[in-house]
Amino acid sequence: MRVDLEPKDDFMEIEFNGQKCLIKDLEDLVYTDIDGVPNGERIVRGLPLLDHRTGKPIKVYSDKDKDKENIFELTKALIMSLPNLYALTPASREEILDIEIKLKIRFSNEYRDYLEFFGAIMADGIELSGFAKSSHRSVVFLTIEEKENNPQVPSHWYVIEKKFVEGIVIWQNHLGNIYLTQSGGEPVKIATSMYEYLLNRVK
Repeated sequence: MRVDLEPKDDFMEIEFNGQKCLIKDLEDLVYTDIDGVPNGERIVRGLPLLDHRTGKPIKVYSDKDKDKENIFELTKALIMSLPNLYALTPASREEILDIEIKLKIRFSNEYRDYLEFFGAIMADGIELSGFAKSSHRSVVFLTIEEKENNPQVPSHWYVIEKKFVEGIVIWQNHLGNIYLTQSGGEPVKIATSMYEYLLNRVK
């Protein structure tokens, strides 16, 4: 996976654990976060790189992210068409970053845009996680709880929906891919984006 950083001038390409990436300088690679995780390892975990000068995240895109940059417009239109839609308070960019830091993950661009536009949503037969105070809608609470219940789930995934009756949990990773687990079982990939997942739900 090649990782492009913004802005795109004056970068050098290196290979770390078999993955090519662009960094501003070697200081960015060895910079360590508050948990002792160096930037090189953060790349492997799918976490945002941190600027060694400020300690703040550098915006990162993988090639697959770039292909999905505009997919939220489709996701938004589909969500807006759901019957009996109810959306909560949208999250600010600062609140979204706080959630990512708390969970030690990086959201997909699609999910980040979803949080910023909708917060969280409920509609007929669909209730997506998000920026919410209630535990059964909060992406923070659901992700922490379900990771404790299922050690087979990678640490950088987060819950986008939990179906309490069937024991089904729907996960997304930072590339946007969607996975299903049931009753603590092994994850199965079911879609490549929230849009594709929701589209299959409403068919």
